[in-house]
Amino acid sequence: HFCGIKKNEKGIYLHSAADVEGHLGTDKNFYLLDFSRVMPPETPDPRIKACHLYRLLRPELVQSYHKPLCSDAFSSFVLADKSAKAYNKDIEEATNYLIEKIIPNFVNSLIWQIMEAKSKGQLQHFRLTEAIHTRGINMRHIGYLLSHVREVEEYTEVKVLLVVEALARSIKNILREKLRTKMKRLKQPLEAP
Repeated sequence: HFCGIKKNEKGIYLHSAADVEGHLGTDKNFYLLDFSRVMPPETPDPRIKACHLYRLLRPELVQSYHKPLCSDAFSSFVLADKSAKAYNKDIEEATNYLIEKIIPNFVNSLIWQIMEAKSKGQLQHFRLTEAIHTRGINMRHIGYLLSHVREVEEYTEVKVLLVVEALARSIKNILREKLRTKMKRLKQPLEAP
């Protein structure tokens, strides 16, 4: 895709996200840095500021998707590219595919995996995050997964696992925010003791 921040500029053709950096080291070797946005974004939620920069699709989904997706979609990096709207549309389609097809279709597999682990006495060793990630689903979509688990007694363990994971992640995020606020007030970087 072409990268440029002005609609009428020519832009530079890149095969990566625009903010991947290339450097020539003092040892004369080339180094690439800042791969944080190599994966394309999900369709941005208008309620969340700049989420196209950090709410990214998982590599497993991108790899299995039927067409290439642009890492710079929904960003100002592609303003110079005449295909910017098409990149955004592709991302919307991929996000909808994730929410409407992959997640609902995966729920039965997840239920089966959890029930099998329970029957073998291995439920405490079940790797929920790994099972979800292998299908290209981010853990932030745990609520979507939960909404597709039927309200029947034999699925109680499935619901409990998903709710506990969602609560643990919510608590972790609340504690991180409190830590950031406290460190900011103390004017200390987070790495400081």
